[in-house]
Amino acid sequence: MALTMASLTPDHAAGFWPDFDWDNRLLWSLDLPSSSMEVDELSWLLDLPVWSSRPPAPLFDLVPRTVIESPGVHVGHARRVLHADLSYPLLVHHHRGRWVVLDGLHRLAKLVCRGATLATVCRVLPQHLAPAPAAR
Repeated sequence: MALTMASLTPDHAAGFWPDFDWDNRLLWSLDLPSSSMEVDELSWLLDLPVWSSRPPAPLFDLVPRTVIESPGVHVGHARRVLHADLSYPLLVHHHRGRWVVLDGLHRLAKLVCRGATLATVCRVLPQHLAPAPAAR
């Protein structure tokens, strides 16, 4: 059985994380329109355990805001935030009434570190392009 994002997502993350699998390479290959979005609409994700304290293990035990506030503690993630390329849009999906970042959490963290109010290039994944929910 292949490990997928939906199968790796722990129960405590199931309420805020989409319940389908996605492939970032496939998403980037789609011709999706770009737009702008308020960073505040996305920054709620930075207060949830969506990263791993021991990558590449999918632990969902590290809150990005912790990395932002204490970059010396989780150096790997802090480095990824520092070097995140903001020329790439965030890939987002509307899930349960809120926008969720499918690809670009380190870029979002960098925007917050810089005090940005807009994700100047935000690629929106429309609901009709989202895969069907995975069986849990």
